[in-house]
Amino acid sequence: MGKTSKGENQKGKGEKQKGKCIEFEKSKPEKHRGKGIELNIRCGVDLVSISRIEEALKGEVGERFKTRVFTPSEIEYCEGAISEKTSKTLNTVKRPKYESYAARFAAKEAVAKALGTGFGASAAHLEIEVSKDEAGRPRIELSGKTLELFKSIGCISAEVSLSHEGGYAIAFVVLS
Repeated sequence: MGKTSKGENQKGKGEKQKGKCIEFEKSKPEKHRGKGIELNIRCGVDLVSISRIEEALKGEVGERFKTRVFTPSEIEYCEGAISEKTSKTLNTVKRPKYESYAARFAAKEAVAKALGTGFGASAAHLEIEVSKDEAGRPRIELSGKTLELFKSIGCISAEVSLSHEGGYAIAFVVLS
């Protein structure tokens, strides 16, 4: 809520005052800088306990969980060793696999949230894949009914940011 030059409260565009809270009316997508481009931006975020994913991947049901949630490429990435170049040698080190699985799980959940559907009839875990581009940045690849939904709501791009620290993994997704 803004103030006039006399210090009186005034309602901003699309605001409705209700008690002490301000509610905003839903509006149509705005034209981008007068260029006739409608913005359709959707965001999703998910935070996952790495130990929860680790427990889900262990034991008898672990393999079933892994193959129902992660694509073969994601499994290969999370299970694989990576080469790390030091100043004098090329060492092979083990990737922190549970952190990698947890970050990918969080990304899938964040995509489903950004799509506005959750998982089920409109989106599936195996139709959302987290891979890396040529520069090593994470990217989202969609297929099947999840890709159809993505296109049907007018989205043309998906961006993802992944991180893990202190026992948690987080993913933030922007669909536009």
